[in-house]
Amino acid sequence: MLGKLMKHEFRATARLMLPLYIVIAALAVFTRVSGWVLESSKQNSGLLSVVNGLLLFLFVVSLIASVIFAVVLMVVRFYKNLMTDQGYLMFTLPTDIHGLLWSKLFVSVIWFLGTILVDLLACFIVVYQSGMALDIYNGLRDLFSQLTSYYALNGAAFLLELLLFVVLSMLVGCLCFYAPISIGNSFSNHKGLLSVVFFFAIQFVGKILNIAGFFSLSDVNLNGFYNDASKMASLVHGAAWSLIVYQAAIGAILYFLTWLMLRRHLNLQ
Repeated sequence: MLGKLMKHEFRATARLMLPLYIVIAALAVFTRVSGWVLESSKQNSGLLSVVNGLLLFLFVVSLIASVIFAVVLMVVRFYKNLMTDQGYLMFTLPTDIHGLLWSKLFVSVIWFLGTILVDLLACFIVVYQSGMALDIYNGLRDLFSQLTSYYALNGAAFLLELLLFVVLSMLVGCLCFYAPISIGNSFSNHKGLLSVVFFFAIQFVGKILNIAGFFSLSDVNLNGFYNDASKMASLVHGAAWSLIVYQAAIGAILYFLTWLMLRRHLNLQ
């Protein structure tokens, strides 16, 4: 059932996300072409400069807008599907609350990653110069080779830990919206206002925990680590897994709150 829910969610969100990706790619191509025309122009044309500057401005705006749109779409889909009249239908499906939640979370994270990749690809198109692709490939290959040769298998482990941390951060980012919306809609009145209040309350508690964690890490004694590769690798692994466990713990708490509100105390509009 989870696969069917994700398939439906993909279809609904792809109608908005894929055209956005096409617009970003088109703006990147137009910006790069206008830049080439401006660079190859023998005379400095004021009109070409204005057009290139306008396209570059629109391109930067589209990059920022794509990230914001992905987050807004994630919030709107969760709210409309589970908090409004659609919720009566969603909660009658032959699945549990976990299936509904994970379908939203998985699809949202995939679109977040897709947005990052599309934005990076678009930036590459805009700044592309002859031979740049080969240089980037060789640079990444050399970097990975140095990591694996100098730190043995630690290089690959560092990359996997980074990827895991990024994915967990995206999941927690979704739950930072899901939890307050679910809590706010568990009340009979002022659901929207209470959702906003709980959102800022959760953010405030999260900031306090982040500050406390930062000060605890700042007390670590690094003497003797800089000149010892194995100790430095162990330190980095320890810090990475501390962040991963921290994110997982925060996510588990927010997930439990969201699940509990959806299961017991939800008042649909």
